[in-house]
Amino acid sequence: MRALRSSGTVLAVASGCVVTGVFALVFFAGAYGLRSEFFSRKFFTDLLYTPTLIDDVLLGNGHLGDWFFWPTPQIFTEIPLYLPIHLLPLSQEWATLAYSAFQGVYTLCLCFWLVRVIAERPLPTPRVLVLLSGFSAIFLTHVDVSVYLPFYHYSSFLFGLVFLGALLVLRTVASWQRTALILVAMAVAGGLVGSSDFLFVAWILLPIAFIAVFCVLFMRGIRIKSMGVIVTVVAAIVLARIFWSMLEFKMDPVRYTRTGTELLDRLLSDPLGFSKAMALYVWIFIKAQYVNPYRGLAFTMFVLSAIPLSFAPLCRQLGWLDAESQLRLRDFSFIALVVVALNVFGFSHHDQQPERYMIAANYMPVIYVIVVLT
Repeated sequence: MRALRSSGTVLAVASGCVVTGVFALVFFAGAYGLRSEFFSRKFFTDLLYTPTLIDDVLLGNGHLGDWFFWPTPQIFTEIPLYLPIHLLPLSQEWATLAYSAFQGVYTLCLCFWLVRVIAERPLPTPRVLVLLSGFSAIFLTHVDVSVYLPFYHYSSFLFGLVFLGALLVLRTVASWQRTALILVAMAVAGGLVGSSDFLFVAWILLPIAFIAVFCVLFMRGIRIKSMGVIVTVVAAIVLARIFWSMLEFKMDPVRYTRTGTELLDRLLSDPLGFSKAMALYVWIFIKAQYVNPYRGLAFTMFVLSAIPLSFAPLCRQLGWLDAESQLRLRDFSFIALVVVALNVFGFSHHDQQPERYMIAANYMPVIYVIVVLT
């Protein structure tokens, strides 16, 4: 009996590796088809200096103070994800293509983890990976080229998915020791990631704070946990600023932001014009979701499923899920809606390439659809 169980485990692991490998090849093929566009238009600028930075500072005797960043190095965002590829003997072009495949695999693994967190029960790994790979090949690869690029903003979004999953875990954790451990880990990790990419604060930490404030006001059962989450977000932002201040050569993200205090000034001076501009940008964002049928279908499914599933009475109609899974699915739906809405409204007045800073809003609906369909 033990031998059968062991052989079944080995078969499941082998099947999962095969499915993941096939999915990586799909991503690699997609990146390979776009390679001329990447290299001709210098879309891969992150990898112009990242390999040299790793060789000089992480693997060599160089000093970080000898480097100049605008505004920060991606030490805790892109570099940890790129490092496994850097250790392989690849040219810069092939390393870029390999990193595209790795970004797809990272996303697949995080989606698999979110499915496990929501289901909270043993699942057939090969079957889940097949479903995730299929839905990802249909939807994820048709959002935009960010998923194919060595782009540190996308790596920040991947770390953000970990934080959103941690919220789902916190919701039903009964042990206060485990709760405290998760909150401390979120504060430290949030500080590290935030110091490497300040957009992580706007994309993930501020929506988490909004959700926590909502829970404090309207959900009595988890008020203490929600207050702990608020403290965690504040601590993460403070730590991010402290870690960033340790860099010798840096640019101030507040000074060089394209909005700064102008956003508040525009709101106070011309509320009507401010609201019209925001409404116009929301319309632009919605139209951008329908640039191709796959992305449009994913966004439509996100809106039609996340909004109703954010309400407990409708979630309870999903009889094939147990009570805990229904609760986590409702929370995941609400979290996804908040992240998308706050990102769209928050960046609606960003006057420098607003689509460049909409990765969380563009990819969150697709991630939601992939996870929920699976």
